[in-house]
Parts: sequence; structure tokens; C-alpha cells
Amino acid sequence: MKICASRNISTEYKSGLPVQRVVEYLVVLPLGEHFNNLELAEENIRNHPFLVGAEELRIRYDSTNQENEMLFIVEAVWVDETKKAENVLWETTSTLEQTETVFDAFGNLITVQYYPDIGSEPIFQVVPVRHTRPRMEIRMKSLDDWNDYFNVVPIGVNPIGYMTAGWLNKINSTNWLGFAMHTVLCTYVSVSPFYVHPSGQRYIYESQFSFIFDPETHNRIVYYRNEDGKTPTNIDLISGNGARLVQVYQDTDFNLLFPLAGKVYI
Repeated sequence: MKICASRNISTEYKSGLPVQRVVEYLVVLPLGEHFNNLELAEENIRNHPFLVGAEELRIRYDSTNQENEMLFIVEAVWVDETKKAENVLWETTSTLEQTETVFDAFGNLITVQYYPDIGSEPIFQVVPVRHTRPRMEIRMKSLDDWNDYFNVVPIGVNPIGYMTAGWLNKINSTNWLGFAMHTVLCTYVSVSPFYVHPSGQRYIYESQFSFIFDPETHNRIVYYRNEDGKTPTNIDLISGNGARLVQVYQDTDFNLLFPLAGKVYI
């Protein structure tokens, strides 16, 4: 067999990821590899070491020359397995957002004191303060083979819905990519088919994720207010008197979740 010529029909880049490429080859089979039998000829083409790694082969008989060699036009679909399997593209956008607190940067209650008259006892008052804090949005894109994942999803459960539910509206229970526990919240998950083999035995999907990073964690401080709306001056976050830290989101270990577990982030 001779693979005499090739031309690149298309190279597809999706979301910056190197993905499938379609190449057309001219394949020449001598008589001893086909014996005028098209089925035998196609089988020999599919088993050629150069073509066996293609994701898909589209074989079309072209002609037979004077030497009784069969000429075929073969379109081969190639997928970059290495980059597809290992890499995740990510980008970030950072801004500042407004928030309110009654605690300073060291966890102390923010109060002011006032003396109504000379020699009188001071009146203390808690003062809410508006301030800014960092807000980072993290966006990730991944291209993945889902075949193995289908085997771990419970029977009767939609795999995409199962994967999405594991991420969406969850915070990280452990350190993840250098981000401390409870500082990253998953806010968006999108899954779309990228390539499905005609045999139905290969499914490649593109997944997109968005996260919000809060360096102060996504847990929130709640504190007691009097009927007049004012906060008592003796509340204490450490002892829990009138104030406590509340975890408002379920957490999970992002390091273990498909499809981003074990990937290289670039």
C-alpha cells in the first residue's frame, strides 16, 4: 500500500483548544492487497499502521489504473489526544465590589464612643462600614472524552445533569489550585457536544465553567440587631455572642470532580 499524497481539508479550533483535523489522502493498493475485492481493500486500509489511530476514516473508491492498482480517496479525522486529555484553558477577571461590615480587618467590632456631657459616662455605638473587597471571576474550558464517565454515572441518570449538579452552586471543601477552602464558588456550567463518533462509541464534549473567588470566603457573618436596628456593642464573633460565621453553600472537593480532576491548567 502506498499513501501518495495528502491535503489538509480543515483544522478546527474551538475556544482556543487544538481539536479535530480532517486530512485527505490518496491511497494506492496493489493487486495483492485487494484482488478486486472492495471490502478486502477497505479492511486493509483501515488496518494500516499510519491510519489506524484516526478517529474516523471515510473511504471512497476512485479508480483502477493500468497496473491493476486500486486508487482510494481517504478522509481521516484526527483528534489531538494529548492536549485534549491534559489541558484546561482558564482566564480571570478581577474587580472590586461594595459590601458592609461591623468588624474591622482584625475581627474587632467597629465602635465609636460619645460623651454627652463633661464627666458623663460614654455611650458606645456600633458603626457599619461600607468597603470594597476583591472579586475575581475565573472561567475555564475543557475538552473531554466522556465514555469512561458514562460508566460511573448511576443507571437512569443523565450524565450531563449529574456532572453539573456536582459543581454548580458548590464551594471548594479543600485547597484547590492554590485557592483556600471555601473561597471559590461555581456559578456556571455549560456542556456541549463537540464530536460524536458515527458508531456512537466515542463522545467528546466541551465543558465551560465560571467561578467566583472571594478571599474572605463565601461564608457570611450574621449578627444580632436590636429592635431599633442597631447592633449591641458587646457582640463577639469569637465567642459567638450575638454573631457567628455561617456556611451558606454546600462544599465539595473540586480536586476529585470530573472533568477537571487531574488536568494541567494553562
